[in-house]
Parts: sequence; C-alpha cells; structure tokens
Amino acid sequence: MLLAVALWATVSLVACAGPSTAPNELPNPSGSVAVRGPADAGLLTDSAVVTDAEVDVDASGPLEPSLSIAPVASPHPMDEVDGHDWAAVIPLDVTVVGVTRVEYFVGAVYAGSSDSAPHGFDAVFSTPGVRTLVAVGLDADGEEVARDEVTVEVTASTDSSCHAMLTALGLDWSVTTPRQGIADPVRVEPVINGVSFRYVSNTAPTALIMDCTLGPRLYQLTEIIKPLGMDEVIHIGIYNYRCIGGLPLSDPDCVLSKHSFGRAIDLYGFGLAGSTTEYTLLDDWNITSGATCPGAPTGAADTALHTIACAMWSEGAFQTILTPNYNADHRNHFHVDTGGSFIKDRHGEQLLPGIDPLGGLHEH
Repeated sequence: MLLAVALWATVSLVACAGPSTAPNELPNPSGSVAVRGPADAGLLTDSAVVTDAEVDVDASGPLEPSLSIAPVASPHPMDEVDGHDWAAVIPLDVTVVGVTRVEYFVGAVYAGSSDSAPHGFDAVFSTPGVRTLVAVGLDADGEEVARDEVTVEVTASTDSSCHAMLTALGLDWSVTTPRQGIADPVRVEPVINGVSFRYVSNTAPTALIMDCTLGPRLYQLTEIIKPLGMDEVIHIGIYNYRCIGGLPLSDPDCVLSKHSFGRAIDLYGFGLAGSTTEYTLLDDWNITSGATCPGAPTGAADTALHTIACAMWSEGAFQTILTPNYNADHRNHFHVDTGGSFIKDRHGEQLLPGIDPLGGLHEH
C-alpha cells in the first residue's frame, strides 16, 4: 500500500489547469510524495533493490552503513496523469546497508519514511522545475549514518491537452457536435476503467456527453468505487442547459447550473460487482444533521455511500459535492461538479466549494 504524505506548502497534490481547481480552491501546489512500503514492490522500476539480508557481511565485522539512490532519468516530462492533473511521476529506489530507517525529503521538506525493504518513494510533480530528492539513512538510535540525493529537472508535457489526458487514461472518446454551454464537447463511451455508467431508467450503459474536463474526474470516481467492490455508476444525467432552481432561461435571476456546461453529474447509486445489488441514495443514505464527513453512517450500504462522498471531496475528484443531507432536492442523488458552483446561503452570500456547504439551498 502507499503511505501517502501530503506536503501542502511546497510539495502536494496539484490542481489542473482550466476551471478545475485543487481541494478547497487552494492555490496550486507543486507535487506530492508517496512512500512505498514492502507491499508495493510492484511499483518499483526495473533497477535492482538490495536489502540488508542480501548483503554478505565479512567475518571481520559489519560493513560501514551506506545508502544510494538508483539513477533516474532527467529531464523527466510531466507525461503521466495524477488524479486529473498532468504530472511527472518519478520513482526512486534506495539501496541500503546497515540502515534501520530511511527518511525522504524533497529539498528540505520532509516527505515520509520507510522502516523495511524495499525502500523507495514516488515523487509526483505537476509544475516544471528543478527538484532535489533526498534519502537519509538512520541507525537504530535515530542518528544519521548515510544519505544520498539526486537532482531532477521536471519538464512540461509535449501535449498537455484535455484530449490527450482522456487518451492517456484509456477512455474511449470522440469529439462531438457543439452543445450550448459546453466549451469542449466530447462523447465518452460508458465503460471507464472497467466501470459502467448507466442512466437510471436504462437497462444498459449509454454514451456520455460532457465537457472534456469532466472525463478525468469520472475516471477518479471509478478509482474510488472499485476498491469497494463496485463496477457500476447509476446516474441521473450530465448535460442539461437550464437554470438552478428550475427558473426559466428568460428569467433575469437565472443562474446556469453546472450541468449547462457539461461539468456536473448527478449520481443516483452504485452497483456491486458480480451481483444485482445496488446501493442508492434514495434507499440507503441515512440523512443526519451535522458534518457529512465522516458523518454517522449505519449499515454497509450507508457506510459505502459516505465513504464515496467523503473520498470524492478529500481526493479532489470534485469541488462541489451535495448529498441528501444538503436539502430535499438532493434526496436521491449526489450532485458533483468541477468547481465554481454558484452556491449561496440564505443571505445571498457566496459559499466556498465543499461537501454540503452549510446554509446552501439553491444549487442543483
């Protein structure tokens, strides 16, 4: 498993360009670091990793402590997708002798540690620049006994377009005919990352019309639900050019919903893999007062739905998440969008993005 370490000041998850933003609309940070544990050997590069147990110790006594980072390619382009951002993912493999613990730094910023082989970490950067990656070996008393560092130049992707990201994520997509409100209309086939997307009243999945920027967010959603044993998203639609609250388009008080721009989806429920069981908001979400996350779910279905809602927010998949706790209009679905929703409180004040912002009564 990855022991994820978020370094929000200098090193952290990044926001992608365009209308999508980082969680809570924070300014764009520059990267993240995930420290690999023994169970993550599959994440290592092809370079060999030598553990203490594989090193012959001379009969005259133990070898001097040492630590070395395997060479890495530089420059390293931002040609992989991290969440919904283009990023450079740089795996570092660390070989140690006589070292009890390895601590990792990006520059002078602590990024995490590992106590057993294989030692290594994955550094993820979403902005170009020169980075210094450091590994420090400690003995049993916590004293530094060895260190190594590498300098890597992170360069921009040769194609950082949204279309290229859809292709990189393996989505089956095509440019579609223009739709009012959608800046970059695409048609996405309804199986994403092995997960089917089905409109609630249909018996089979159907293609999705959206703004391109929503596609990577839906991929993130699949990554959230698959570990919960789910392989189907049941939804109530994406694109619908209309005003919030059902006002006519001609009304001077009309504020367009994010559905008008193809950047929102209403999630009705989720299907469990290998069965006909569905967890739906209408039947399985227990409405409670207070904070939605972590909330106080009851039962397996309610717990799973809360897990999904809270993960969509905490992992930055969507910037606005409205649940049945929000108001009666959302009793049967999650409304999720890519940010910038016009959520206002009773006094007309703009609220920050979030999950069920307190007092918001008008977004749908």
